[in-house]
Amino acid sequence: MSLEQYRQFHDPINDDALFLLCVVRNERLLLDHFIRHYQAIGITHFIFIDNGSDDGSFDYLRNHPHINSELYRTDDSYRTHNFGMDWILSLLREKCQHKWCLIADADELFIADGASDLNVLRAQMGGANAILSITVDFYAHQALPYQMGEDFLSHSCYYDALNHHYRPNIHSKYRHPIRTIWHANADRWNCTGGVRRRVFGINPCLVKRCFFHFDFQQTHHIHSGCHFITSPHSQQSLRYHNKLAIIRHFKFIRPDLSAYFTQRVAQDQDWHNNHEYHAYQQHWPCSLYHPMYSQSYVNDEQLFAAFEPAYYQFAEYCHKRTRRIKMLCAR
Repeated sequence: MSLEQYRQFHDPINDDALFLLCVVRNERLLLDHFIRHYQAIGITHFIFIDNGSDDGSFDYLRNHPHINSELYRTDDSYRTHNFGMDWILSLLREKCQHKWCLIADADELFIADGASDLNVLRAQMGGANAILSITVDFYAHQALPYQMGEDFLSHSCYYDALNHHYRPNIHSKYRHPIRTIWHANADRWNCTGGVRRRVFGINPCLVKRCFFHFDFQQTHHIHSGCHFITSPHSQQSLRYHNKLAIIRHFKFIRPDLSAYFTQRVAQDQDWHNNHEYHAYQQHWPCSLYHPMYSQSYVNDEQLFAAFEPAYYQFAEYCHKRTRRIKMLCAR
């Protein structure tokens, strides 16, 4: 694995450090607002891995005067390195053991319910070391160009609220005989679909486990995309916070999406033989907006209210199942 370092932190790593790790390839358009968002919510140390950008992303990150960051570059295959996760894991183990970390793509903005920044969130989490996050795809009503540096929401302010195109499920061979969509182990809870199922007929994983205290490096494995963190010992689970976080996802903010999708297919670096991007190609151009499903963003409280029912239904089931197991064990 070849990672060449081009920039080092100028501020020391201390006990209060909050790390963000991000793999980028040609994301110059999004980086201004991405960095501002994460600085505003408390990230102190940025780690970027540039995977062969040729749009100015690398030079921008190398010379940015106002971020405390490390920058690495590799031209190795994103796909053969577990879709970038091998690079992330290498740097997590080297830099971030027993630190709070967030893993995000350049089109993802993490927010937490009732926490103005990540310092507040980790204080609220108490003894928990991870939080479940659901990805919400945002899109524009009309195909207008996004202007570099603008708030993403000024361009793409619509999303699909929870509806039948979202599919809560589990990633496990173990299924409850009555309610197959919920499982008592939060390590395996997932939700798929959303607007990408409604429009493109695909079922992307929407749940991520991307904000965590990295104190489980000896017992757990982080899978690509942070969709699952699992242990070979089934009885070991991460200690999940009892609230949900949301990732505002702006995949569809990019200009000339048809050309972008074609390029991703040609690069042949994405999951499942580029199945997702083939689906985008086949259906684009199209409008993601639908008067029945599309909801205009007002504030974060509205957004959490739209998605927390799914999580709390899951949490309630976990609580009841745990009580039942304890009762059976007590007999």
